[in-house]
Amino acid sequence: MIIFDSAKDKHPGMVNKDLFSVEDKIILITGSSRGIGFTLAKEMSSRGARIILNGRNKTKFTQAAKSLEKPGYEIHISVFNVFDEKTVIEEIKTIENKIGPGYFLTEMTEKLAEDQNFDNWIKNRTPAGRWGEPDELAGTAIFLSSDASNFISGQIIYVDGGLLSGI
Repeated sequence: MIIFDSAKDKHPGMVNKDLFSVEDKIILITGSSRGIGFTLAKEMSSRGARIILNGRNKTKFTQAAKSLEKPGYEIHISVFNVFDEKTVIEEIKTIENKIGPGYFLTEMTEKLAEDQNFDNWIKNRTPAGRWGEPDELAGTAIFLSSDASNFISGQIIYVDGGLLSGI
């Protein structure tokens, strides 16, 4: 997930009274037609954020946007490859913060979770002793999208149940 917030340059005295509010924030969520990205788009839009779904398959993102449509929700799509630096700069001008997820149970990791050896490796290697659930990323996404992170820029926050701490 990439967070693009046009209000990041606000003076500290202008901080939202609700420090963790994402209302009216512009949030670009990459890979958001399903899985973790879609879960975060759903959570952030329910809190009043203006969401931009991003990916390379316009059909998938159009369907995802339609499934998120509700009165008061503002959902847009932007189709481009986030690994193409030139396009990223042209499309969003700046990159703020990212979430580095560990192993989460999603459609994409389903086969890995079914592999007993890999499943055991994850559970034994991760201090949390389990796979993550996509909705467990919402708190970090809200933090990075809110005024509480106004002075944080260009960071990757890893949410991995402690997996990297063992490396």
